[in-house]
Amino acid sequence: MSLSATPPPVVGTDELPLVYNRSRGTLTIETDPAGAILFVDKRDINRTTDAPAALYLPTGTHTILAKKDNLVNTTGGVSVSAGEKRALALTLEEAQIIPVISASPGQGLTPLRVVFNGSATGNIEADTWNWTFYDGKATSRNTTHTFSQVGIYSVVLNATNTITGFSNETSRNITVLMPEPVLALSPDAGEAPLSVALNVSCRDEPTAWNLSLGDGRWINATSSNGINSTISYPQAGEYTLILNVSANGCSNETSQAITVSMPEPGLSVSPVCGLAPLDVRIEAAASGQPTAWNLSLGDGNWINATRSDDLNRTVTYPQAGDYTSL
Repeated sequence: MSLSATPPPVVGTDELPLVYNRSRGTLTIETDPAGAILFVDKRDINRTTDAPAALYLPTGTHTILAKKDNLVNTTGGVSVSAGEKRALALTLEEAQIIPVISASPGQGLTPLRVVFNGSATGNIEADTWNWTFYDGKATSRNTTHTFSQVGIYSVVLNATNTITGFSNETSRNITVLMPEPVLALSPDAGEAPLSVALNVSCRDEPTAWNLSLGDGRWINATSSNGINSTISYPQAGEYTLILNVSANGCSNETSQAITVSMPEPGLSVSPVCGLAPLDVRIEAAASGQPTAWNLSLGDGNWINATRSDDLNRTVTYPQAGDYTSL
């Protein structure tokens, strides 16, 4: 009758005579502090290091993880040879999983498709990944997400080691930009008083529309309908209109120039002829709200004023001649 060798113990048993199976070796593990739970190749082997733990392991390379409370040591590449006896001393440190988010691109216009890659550093490996977006979740290490609304959004990544239960999370912002709005003016030039039709639009949906008319006036609205209207420029000048739109903390703006020209003034003199000395009544008028009035009487004399009322008067031409008033 023949006798067969006793089957080798499974991972995690105490050291036994190596004659049973030459495909295993003995690894004795102690930890500082003692009393750690041991994991071999991501498996809980139900052994602790209250005393040095002798493990009878298959030959090859193993990863040893020791955990006590919030302390841990992960040591990879531990080789075990057939018939070998070796010792391993592990110093436990505070467990650290430091997740890192890589996002490309980090900002852009809607619809913004972002590729996210998760990774983690530290002294313990993360094997579970959970992403939280403003409108959904994902559970793969690498994922994509499309942002359809303008705003600044926080993306959270939680990285976990499922064997030990250790986890940590991090976050980063994704900025979905507001596109440049459109500001159309019709007409964009003309004589005062000039009526101008405003027509504004934006590809996305701003919640605040603020238009500076360039003369100290503003139009503020919550939609484009509140901006689109006809406005009047009574005074000649150069004006720059600036339209700013915003939503969820993001904004953009555009500008357009408008030229309001001074119309030709009106000049009335009465009488236009007569014997010297001749008294002539001058009446001047102009639209466009001029701020400077300058009248040459044609004889070398000038009348300078800031309003037509100061210009309108009776002047005397004591000497005969032809005079052109400008």
